[in-house]
Amino acid sequence: MKNTATTTPLSRILSIIAGLLIAVAIFVPLWRIELDAPQYPEGLALIISANNIGGDVNTINGLNHYIGMKTLHTEDFIEFTILPYILAAFALLFSITGVAGKRFLLVIATYAFIIFGILSMVDFYQWNYNYGHNLNPDAAIRVPGMAYQP
Repeated sequence: MKNTATTTPLSRILSIIAGLLIAVAIFVPLWRIELDAPQYPEGLALIISANNIGGDVNTINGLNHYIGMKTLHTEDFIEFTILPYILAAFALLFSITGVAGKRFLLVIATYAFIIFGILSMVDFYQWNYNYGHNLNPDAAIRVPGMAYQP
């Protein structure tokens, strides 16, 4: 027997709104990391978007070099190449789900997005860990046993 269960009008509207918000996430910064230091009273910012790392990247790379961290470059992360396409696919999926109004599509879209979110957090944690723990042993400033975990 074919499952023809439909979603409520509210679920359909929320699915379409979710699709639109995910589409917007392709074009606006997703995260802003602000760093404060006495020698930089205005602070430093690292701005992460779906397709690049921006902000004060060169200054932050220069500072991180002293403690042995690898420099940050957009091209070193495959995530910045594929993330805009993944977000576009989810935007389309949620929009189609809202228009079609089929419950099974909503369940698939929701679970897929939750899994994507979990995998993204694990990936982000791993590269944060790698950058903060795999320090250059020849760095200018070395503290035995020191690691940096943002």
